[in-house]
Amino acid sequence: MKKNLLLTLFALILSIAFISCSDDDTNNSESEITGKWQLISSTNPDLYEECDYKSWTWYKSDGSYEYYLDCDNSVNKGTWKYKDGYISIIADIFPIEMKAKIVSVTSDKLVVELYDILEEKYYQDTYKRIE
Repeated sequence: MKKNLLLTLFALILSIAFISCSDDDTNNSESEITGKWQLISSTNPDLYEECDYKSWTWYKSDGSYEYYLDCDNSVNKGTWKYKDGYISIIADIFPIEMKAKIVSVTSDKLVVELYDILEEKYYQDTYKRIE
């Protein structure tokens, strides 16, 4: 009886440890997002033109960002922050906060989920790190 109780307790402790580790693995930080990212795919491809896939966003460590739009060879600037699984940006030219849920981020790939208010549905964009 004591042996079964100890084995059950040990299994319970191990499962709690694994759950804790997996939660830590999904927590993102600003340092993981900081860098230059380029759109490579979207679950809503009709939203983008070919030139959008040549554009990039640079999230800087000081909380500023630059968005280079290849379509018209322009650069938009603003601020960004990461909090509770979301990245928020405020553009200088359009000072309204826009949020995207971070689905996953690795050293070379960023996946965000956005809501399209016109189509009333969620979609995901995938980016590759270019710097």
